[in-house]
Amino acid sequence: MPSICFTDSPTAVPLSSLGLYQQAVIVAVVSDNLRLALLKMGVSVGNRLSIANIAPLGDPIALSINGTKISLRKADAAQIWIEPQI
Repeated sequence: MPSICFTDSPTAVPLSSLGLYQQAVIVAVVSDNLRLALLKMGVSVGNRLSIANIAPLGDPIALSINGTKISLRKADAAQIWIEPQI
């Protein structure tokens, strides 16, 4: 089931749809628990990220953000809305 997020950005898409090595900016985090966990790691709305690696079966994905790499399940990535950068 796809997530629905209302943001001011008409080009916002879920993080789970981003491809390998693509860059984006976080515009919203739908889940309160996930938002709190990301904040504890220093990740918030407005941070720039890129997909550093994708597991062979597509789950989990590794993000390069704020000079470090974190791993997220695709289900969690679907709750993070981003604006892809060209």
